[in-house]
Amino acid sequence: MEHQKEHNPTNQGNVRPTTSHKTFSDMQFLVTSDTLGKNIQGLSKMMNGKASLAILDHYLFEVDGNVLQVIASDGENMMRTTTELMESDLTPGESVRFCVHSRVLGDFLKNIPTQPLTIIMESKTEITINYMNGHVSFPCVSDDEYPTFDILTGDTETAILPSTAMLEDITRTSPFTEQGT
Repeated sequence: MEHQKEHNPTNQGNVRPTTSHKTFSDMQFLVTSDTLGKNIQGLSKMMNGKASLAILDHYLFEVDGNVLQVIASDGENMMRTTTELMESDLTPGESVRFCVHSRVLGDFLKNIPTQPLTIIMESKTEITINYMNGHVSFPCVSDDEYPTFDILTGDTETAILPSTAMLEDITRTSPFTEQGT
Protein backbone atom coordinates (compact mmCIF):
# COMPACT_ATOMS: atom_id res chain seq x y z
CA MET A 1 0.00 0.00 0.00
CA GLU A 2 1.47 3.32 -1.04
CA HIS A 3 0.44 6.53 0.70
CA GLN A 4 1.19 9.90 -0.85
CA LYS A 5 0.35 13.21 0.75
CA GLU A 6 0.26 16.33 -1.37
CA HIS A 7 -0.32 19.90 -0.23
CA ASN A 8 -1.97 22.62 -2.27
CA PRO A 9 -3.09 25.61 -0.21
CA THR A 10 -4.20 27.54 -3.29
CA ASN A 11 -6.21 24.59 -4.68
CA GLN A 12 -5.25 25.54 -8.22
CA GLY A 13 -4.31 23.28 -11.05
CA ASN A 14 -7.60 21.56 -11.85
CA VAL A 15 -5.73 18.45 -12.98
CA ARG A 16 -7.88 15.69 -14.45
CA PRO A 17 -6.69 12.50 -16.12
CA THR A 18 -6.44 12.59 -19.89
CA THR A 19 -7.66 9.03 -20.27
CA SER A 20 -10.93 7.90 -21.82
CA HIS A 21 -13.82 7.43 -19.43
CA LYS A 22 -15.99 4.33 -19.52
CA THR A 23 -19.70 4.68 -18.82
CA PHE A 24 -20.71 3.98 -15.25
CA SER A 25 -23.18 1.20 -16.00
CA ASP A 26 -20.69 -1.22 -17.51
CA MET A 27 -17.82 -1.21 -15.03
CA GLN A 28 -16.81 -3.57 -12.26
CA PHE A 29 -13.63 -4.44 -10.43
CA LEU A 30 -12.43 -6.95 -7.83
CA VAL A 31 -10.41 -6.14 -4.70
CA THR A 32 -10.04 -7.88 -1.32
CA SER A 33 -11.90 -6.45 1.65
CA ASP A 34 -8.64 -6.50 3.64
CA THR A 35 -6.76 -4.41 1.08
CA LEU A 36 -9.56 -1.89 0.64
CA GLY A 37 -10.14 -1.76 4.40
CA LYS A 38 -6.47 -1.00 5.13
CA ASN A 39 -6.46 1.73 2.49
CA ILE A 40 -9.62 3.30 3.90
CA GLN A 41 -8.32 3.05 7.47
CA GLY A 42 -5.15 4.93 6.51
CA LEU A 43 -7.13 7.63 4.73
CA SER A 44 -9.68 8.02 7.51
CA LYS A 45 -7.20 10.18 9.45
CA MET A 46 -7.82 12.88 6.83
CA MET A 47 -11.56 12.89 7.63
CA ASN A 48 -12.18 15.24 10.55
CA GLY A 49 -15.97 15.50 10.48
CA LYS A 50 -15.77 19.28 10.02
CA ALA A 51 -15.59 19.39 6.24
CA SER A 52 -15.97 22.80 4.64
CA LEU A 53 -17.59 21.12 1.62
CA ALA A 54 -20.00 18.17 1.76
CA ILE A 55 -17.97 16.31 -0.88
CA LEU A 56 -14.99 16.18 1.53
CA ASP A 57 -16.92 13.63 3.63
CA HIS A 58 -16.41 11.26 0.68
CA TYR A 59 -13.54 9.17 -0.66
CA LEU A 60 -12.73 9.73 -4.31
CA PHE A 61 -12.24 6.45 -6.18
CA GLU A 62 -10.19 6.54 -9.38
CA VAL A 63 -10.05 3.29 -11.32
CA ASP A 64 -7.63 3.40 -14.23
CA GLY A 65 -7.22 0.08 -15.98
CA ASN A 66 -6.17 -2.38 -13.27
CA VAL A 67 -5.17 0.27 -10.69
CA LEU A 68 -7.37 1.67 -7.93
CA GLN A 69 -6.54 4.96 -6.24
CA VAL A 70 -8.60 6.06 -3.26
CA ILE A 71 -8.22 9.71 -2.28
CA ALA A 72 -9.20 11.67 0.83
CA SER A 73 -8.93 15.43 1.19
CA ASP A 74 -9.64 18.13 3.75
CA GLY A 75 -9.62 20.81 1.04
CA GLU A 76 -5.99 21.82 1.55
CA ASN A 77 -4.24 18.46 1.80
CA MET A 78 -4.78 15.22 -0.04
CA MET A 79 -3.83 11.62 0.78
CA ARG A 80 -3.91 8.90 -1.84
CA THR A 81 -3.55 5.12 -1.71
CA THR A 82 -2.75 3.06 -4.78
CA THR A 83 -3.63 -0.62 -5.16
CA GLU A 84 -3.40 -3.06 -8.04
CA LEU A 85 -6.79 -4.71 -8.54
CA MET A 86 -7.35 -8.45 -8.72
CA GLU A 87 -9.56 -7.90 -11.78
CA SER A 88 -11.02 -4.98 -13.68
CA ASP A 89 -13.27 -4.49 -16.69
CA LEU A 90 -11.25 -1.44 -17.64
CA THR A 91 -8.31 -1.58 -20.00
CA PRO A 92 -5.22 0.61 -19.54
CA GLY A 93 -6.19 4.14 -20.49
CA GLU A 94 -9.84 3.70 -19.51
CA SER A 95 -10.81 5.29 -16.21
CA VAL A 96 -13.78 5.87 -13.94
CA ARG A 97 -14.03 8.34 -11.04
CA PHE A 98 -16.73 8.43 -8.35
CA CYS A 99 -17.14 9.39 -4.69
CA VAL A 100 -18.49 7.27 -1.81
CA HIS A 101 -19.34 8.56 1.68
CA SER A 102 -16.44 7.77 4.01
CA ARG A 103 -18.41 6.77 7.12
CA VAL A 104 -20.82 4.44 5.30
CA LEU A 105 -18.04 2.62 3.46
CA GLY A 106 -15.76 2.51 6.52
CA ASP A 107 -18.50 1.00 8.70
CA PHE A 108 -19.16 -1.71 6.11
CA LEU A 109 -15.48 -2.63 5.73
CA LYS A 110 -14.92 -2.82 9.51
CA ASN A 111 -17.61 -5.49 9.83
CA ILE A 112 -16.71 -7.84 7.00
CA PRO A 113 -14.09 -10.62 7.14
CA THR A 114 -11.32 -10.86 4.55
CA GLN A 115 -12.81 -11.90 1.22
CA PRO A 116 -13.00 -10.78 -2.41
CA LEU A 117 -15.32 -7.84 -3.11
CA THR A 118 -16.76 -7.20 -6.55
CA ILE A 119 -17.60 -3.52 -6.87
CA ILE A 120 -20.09 -2.80 -9.64
CA MET A 121 -21.16 0.59 -10.94
CA GLU A 122 -24.94 0.29 -11.18
CA SER A 123 -25.42 3.87 -12.33
CA LYS A 124 -23.93 7.32 -11.82
CA THR A 125 -25.59 7.35 -8.40
CA GLU A 126 -25.04 3.84 -6.99
CA ILE A 127 -22.44 1.14 -6.54
CA THR A 128 -23.12 -2.43 -5.46
CA ILE A 129 -20.57 -4.48 -3.55
CA ASN A 130 -20.98 -8.25 -3.93
CA TYR A 131 -19.36 -10.38 -1.25
CA MET A 132 -19.55 -14.04 -0.13
CA ASN A 133 -22.78 -13.77 1.87
CA GLY A 134 -24.66 -11.20 -0.14
CA HIS A 135 -24.44 -7.69 -1.47
CA VAL A 136 -24.87 -4.11 -0.35
CA SER A 137 -25.54 -0.94 -2.32
CA PHE A 138 -24.17 2.51 -1.57
CA PRO A 139 -25.01 5.85 -3.08
CA CYS A 140 -22.17 7.44 -4.98
CA VAL A 141 -21.77 10.94 -6.32
CA SER A 142 -19.90 12.54 -9.17
CA ASP A 143 -16.33 13.69 -8.65
CA ASP A 144 -17.10 17.09 -10.23
CA GLU A 145 -16.97 18.98 -6.92
CA TYR A 146 -13.99 17.11 -5.47
CA PRO A 147 -10.96 19.41 -5.04
CA THR A 148 -8.16 19.02 -7.54
CA PHE A 149 -4.47 19.37 -6.80
CA ASP A 150 -1.37 20.24 -8.75
CA ILE A 151 0.59 17.16 -9.61
CA LEU A 152 4.26 17.50 -8.78
CA THR A 153 6.59 16.98 -11.72
CA GLY A 154 10.31 17.16 -12.22
CA ASP A 155 12.63 16.46 -9.31
CA THR A 156 10.23 14.83 -6.87
CA GLU A 157 10.76 12.02 -4.43
CA THR A 158 8.33 9.44 -3.15
CA ALA A 159 8.59 7.94 0.30
CA ILE A 160 6.87 4.63 0.89
CA LEU A 161 6.38 3.50 4.47
CA PRO A 162 3.91 1.32 6.29
CA SER A 163 0.85 3.20 7.51
CA THR A 164 1.32 1.65 10.96
CA ALA A 165 4.78 3.23 11.29
CA MET A 166 3.43 6.59 10.20
CA LEU A 167 0.56 6.37 12.70
CA GLU A 168 2.95 5.42 15.53
CA ASP A 169 5.17 8.42 14.77
CA ILE A 170 2.23 10.81 14.62
CA THR A 171 0.90 9.43 17.90
CA ARG A 172 4.29 9.91 19.58
CA THR A 173 4.51 13.56 18.51
CA SER A 174 0.88 14.57 19.08
CA PRO A 175 1.38 15.45 22.81
CA PHE A 176 3.89 18.08 21.69
CA THR A 177 1.66 19.79 19.14
CA GLU A 178 -0.49 22.78 19.90
CA GLN A 179 -4.18 21.83 19.89
CA GLY A 180 -7.00 24.05 18.67
CA THR A 181 -5.05 26.40 16.41
